[in-house]
This record gives sequence, structure tokens and C-alpha cells, in this order.
Amino acid sequence: MTANVLEHLGDEFEFPIVTSDRDVGDYSPYPVALRVAALARVKRPLPEAKPKDLAGWWRKAITETIVIGNATIAASIGFDETGRPAEVFLSGAKDGSGMAAILDDASVVISVALQHGISAAALAKSIARIPENLEGPAIKPASPIGAALDLLVDYEASQNG
Repeated sequence: MTANVLEHLGDEFEFPIVTSDRDVGDYSPYPVALRVAALARVKRPLPEAKPKDLAGWWRKAITETIVIGNATIAASIGFDETGRPAEVFLSGAKDGSGMAAILDDASVVISVALQHGISAAALAKSIARIPENLEGPAIKPASPIGAALDLLVDYEASQNG
């Protein structure tokens, strides 16, 4: 599909740039001179490489659904060239909500840790756990972040085993 889009666009294309008439928190609009919509012109050479030649540029990734309590979260896991989980992106909370910010921040922290050699198992070891039933041991993750780490642990184990 990418190749078709690039062929359709050709060597030059234009697109409008549309902005608000003021910055966030401003009560008055920009001066008239700054409110004119801009038209950007882009000139670029088409890449010589064919899509099959670009396959190494993309990281293998999967997306799994995590259900914990009444929350459904999507966990997209990116793998390095050895097949080891190297990043995670958690989403599913309402945009702009506190939970969305927590999932975004947790994704960054977990991904940086993975990329610096800290295993998901080491991270998951200290995550809060709850029992699966009243008399059972606390083994179930207490949050979507813990569930995502458990998912990463499973992928690490399958890659190592």
C-alpha cells in the first residue's frame, strides 16, 4: 500500500496546514497576518527501494488484549532483532484521562528498562498482586501494568525456551 501511495503522490505534492486562531489559554486571536492558512509544498525523490527491501526497517510487533477488572487495554509489543520484547505500548483509556497518562508513562518506563537489559520478569517480580479467589495466594496482577508485564514475561519465556 505504501508504494501505491508514493506512486500516486509523485515527486511533488501539496497539503494545507490548518491551525487554531490562538494558542491554548489565549483569549484573543493571532494578528490577521498569522491567521492565513498555509500551503506546504514538498519535493522529494521517490525512494529507489521496493517495499520488500524495506522489510528490515520495521520491528516485528503484536497486539494483545488485556482484560483486568472492568478495564480492557491493548498492549502492543515490539520485538528486537533477536525476538526479545523491546518495547510496549499500552492504550485503551479515554484520551486525556489520568489513566491514559499513566499507561503512556508506564509504556515509556517499561520500554526503556527493556532496552537497557532489564528483563520483564525482574520488573514483574515487584508488581502488586491479588488472589484469584478469597483463599488463594496473591498471584494475579492487580493492574493493567502488571498484566502487561506478565504478558511480556510470557513472550520472554517463549523466546528463551
